[in-house]
Amino acid sequence: CKVINSKNPAFDECPGAEDMIVYNEAGDPPCLAFLGNSHMGHHIRTIASLAKEYDVSFLWLARHSWGDLFGGCGSTPDPPSPWDEQRIRILKQWKPKRVIFATHRPYCLLANNSTLDGLMSGAPEKVLIMGDNPRLDYGSFPFKIRQKLQKELLNAIKVGDVSSLDFLSTIKPSKFDDFLRTEDGLRKAIESNPKYNGTIQFESTYPAFMDQNNTFVQVVGAETEGGNRLLYRDREHLTLRDGSERLREYFREHIFGDLDC
Repeated sequence: CKVINSKNPAFDECPGAEDMIVYNEAGDPPCLAFLGNSHMGHHIRTIASLAKEYDVSFLWLARHSWGDLFGGCGSTPDPPSPWDEQRIRILKQWKPKRVIFATHRPYCLLANNSTLDGLMSGAPEKVLIMGDNPRLDYGSFPFKIRQKLQKELLNAIKVGDVSSLDFLSTIKPSKFDDFLRTEDGLRKAIESNPKYNGTIQFESTYPAFMDQNNTFVQVVGAETEGGNRLLYRDREHLTLRDGSERLREYFREHIFGDLDC
């Protein structure tokens, strides 16, 4: 799908979205549906690997940029866009048992209920709202970050801006108090609403990326193949392999482990 931006305000349908199904060997109907934006997209390899392991088919309805929400982010919901209506049709058609959603702006789910309602369109037995990974505080870096993190690191080493990479163990999360406050508010809003409680579940992911004191973000992973590989590719996106791999057990616990399709 093309990126949704200010030049495409209508949030047009995604051509071919109805066919965005990854089938298992038996060609079974999709049991899972994944929606969101690039913050779901950086988990595609981990999801595909687990779907193959558990032998399940899944719908992939993620779209980059602002194509994550239903009804926008204002206190008064926007009228359903063609993209909203298309996703609702697909969910109603296939009725996946579990729907999983990820976004970088969970505060919008507190502004109005359109996204939560949209995710329940196919009457799933469970909807999982994934908490976001912490954003990196660029003020914690000894040089400016303009592009991809790996490229900037290599350039800083090349020109002599840094003599050691020890600073990578002291990168703070950006606006972490606000981050936690939003997650707590969303969790409470879901649990206190009878319409959603029992079906929609919010589960944080940040513990997989913070140190044991919740002080610094783990930007590199000592456990990664080859040792100390980057978990982040920029300020807010994980690397497709090593970063997302941190959530493999999260996906097992909350999605795949007890799945019965």
